[in-house]
Amino acid sequence: MSVGNRFCHITQVKGYGGGDIGSPLVTTTLRSGHVVNVEYHSSGGADGTARSWTWAPNTWTRSVVRLKVSTNSDGLLQVSVNGDSFTGITNTKLYRTDAPEYQPKWGLYRGCDDSQTFGDDYMEHQNVTAIKGTSNPQPTASAPVFSPGGGTYTSAQSVTITTPTSGASIRYTTDGSTPSSTSGTLYSGPVAVASTTTLRAIAYGSGLIDSSVSSATYTITATGPTLVWEAESLTRTTSGVSATTDTDTAASGGARVTLNATNTGSWVQFTLPNVPAGTYTLKLAYKTNANRGRASFQVDGAAVGSTLDQYAATSSYPTATVATVTFATSGNHTFRMTVASKNSASSSYTLSADKITLAGQ
Repeated sequence: MSVGNRFCHITQVKGYGGGDIGSPLVTTTLRSGHVVNVEYHSSGGADGTARSWTWAPNTWTRSVVRLKVSTNSDGLLQVSVNGDSFTGITNTKLYRTDAPEYQPKWGLYRGCDDSQTFGDDYMEHQNVTAIKGTSNPQPTASAPVFSPGGGTYTSAQSVTITTPTSGASIRYTTDGSTPSSTSGTLYSGPVAVASTTTLRAIAYGSGLIDSSVSSATYTITATGPTLVWEAESLTRTTSGVSATTDTDTAASGGARVTLNATNTGSWVQFTLPNVPAGTYTLKLAYKTNANRGRASFQVDGAAVGSTLDQYAATSSYPTATVATVTFATSGNHTFRMTVASKNSASSSYTLSADKITLAGQ
């Protein structure tokens, strides 16, 4: 339905005393541009829009309006659209003068006449219901609390999230997005914060109005340790080809590991033991040669960095910066080199690993 510059009510809550009394207290109002407002017009001085959204022609929209009428300052008007969280106003005087009762109404009120341009749009009601609530509105879940609270720390933090509301669940985010009762990570235990992060969390539950969103920023300024391993000393596995320890007086520690690959896809994986949570620069020292391939890298199964060409016409022992990596938890982690391709000048696909370094940031 196009309503031009006028408006059209599709639901109302009106004062009632054997008949309608005055203007409606609450309306669901169509405005131009396919905009829907849930508006309130209180004798208590409040007047405005509790929630607004845009509807699309030929698409069902389900809205649920929760209203508490009050001459005190504890009235509320909240709206859920297509099952999302209830949002709107609380702690507001919501009433019409001299109205002993209120009744819901629905239909198409005003703004529909021969001057309107309907086009191909239409408005249809379906499954309209009105339910009388209890004398007490649904309680609101208490906002989540972070422990420790946000701030600047010199080490990674393990953050506990709680709510005083019994039986409430919590969802949280670490990527800057806003959590809701249906989005975000369901909280099940302390959250490891190893680098600067903003935590946001919401509490919700059956029979509860969703809490406000709590937010805390953790700035981690610590420089982690620098960890260095000789490749030949680490536990390693391969895709099936051999990875030999080769004595080399020019290499770090007097030896290095060679993956004796003959085609792409072969890999060698090292276990990096006892790594504290934190952010690190990952470096690889290796030996170039005329028979080397190009390596791609994974840490804990996730691709990192770019392809490294280990080919050179003459041998040398460079160190390459592979990537910056963050470990949310302390413990063992894996570092894998895989043959991605080879230089056209190379005679084979072998890869070399001499020394692996995690430099704390």
